[in-house]
Amino acid sequence: MLFSDPRLAPSETLACPTHVPPEWHLGRQHYAVWLLEIEQADVLQRLQQARRHLGAWLTDSHRQAHITLAIAGFLVEQPRYDDDACPLQLATLRQQLREQPPCAIPLNIGGLDSFASAAFLAVGDPQRQLPGLRQQLARGDDFRDSPYLPHLTVGLYRQCLPAIEVQARLRAFTHTQPLHLTCHSLSLCRYQANELQGPLHCIERFPLSHG
Repeated sequence: MLFSDPRLAPSETLACPTHVPPEWHLGRQHYAVWLLEIEQADVLQRLQQARRHLGAWLTDSHRQAHITLAIAGFLVEQPRYDDDACPLQLATLRQQLREQPPCAIPLNIGGLDSFASAAFLAVGDPQRQLPGLRQQLARGDDFRDSPYLPHLTVGLYRQCLPAIEVQARLRAFTHTQPLHLTCHSLSLCRYQANELQGPLHCIERFPLSHG
């Protein structure tokens, strides 16, 4: 549910938890995701403008700018749980990406919107490349309870805020002219599973083709 949706907007934001529930990671160390790392200057500038605009509403984060594409799962030697990554499948997929890289991905970065739990910059996919790439990367059930929506996370909320206040602040963000971004690489990254919003560590970066 998005705050921009007049019919299905959340009634309030969800406050970010203060710690990662141990029943999620079950003692496992690293969680891996497929993503597009963002380094383009004008996009990073808009991201900082959005963070300043929302100010103290957001928690601190050490996570680098990125667009998440798909979940890889917990990195383990011997899978036990549904959300563990299969080492053989992951190795096979990585080899495929090296040998047959997907095409570079043109995207548009738009204005500010928000889920109940996190504010984000809208991401447009004019050539509809992301669904096919997600299908290639998919490990089956990606454990989402809502349809995938590409987005560039601005931050998580510190507290519960009423919808009317959030919607007014989102509308007041004036940096809405689309920014054109071409992603030339795809990254497999991991983060410390017991650390809330900790930094991403790149396992491998796969160049995308230009033809």
